Amino acid sequence: YALWEFGRTEEALEHAERAVEIDPRFGQAWYNRGFFLNERGLAGEALAAFDNAVRLGYRSADLLEEKAIALESVGEDERAEEVAEEAEELRSSNEQTLIDDETGLQE
Repeated sequence: YALWEFGRTEEALEHAERAVEIDPRFGQAWYNRGFFLNERGLAGEALAAFDNAVRLGYRSADLLEEKAIALESVGEDERAEEVAEEAEELRSSNEQTLIDDETGLQE
């Protein structure tokens, strides 16, 4: 992400694609690839990458939020809204788990 933050989006995408080539079973690599494709306006390809990430067991609120953005970009507004809601539910659940874990540690 450092390359992307410094505006070197092409290089960031190349690194993400290389990671997928090295280990095509690494779900986060597929998410990263999808993120950079989405940033470059390649929503269709990004969706395929996000779907691969999920298929490989990588699922996060960030992934779902990016997928919702990509779905909206390709005109699938209803599905985008569903996925965005799923992302919010997952984020809330994760936050509650952290709170519960922290509370349990303090008892």
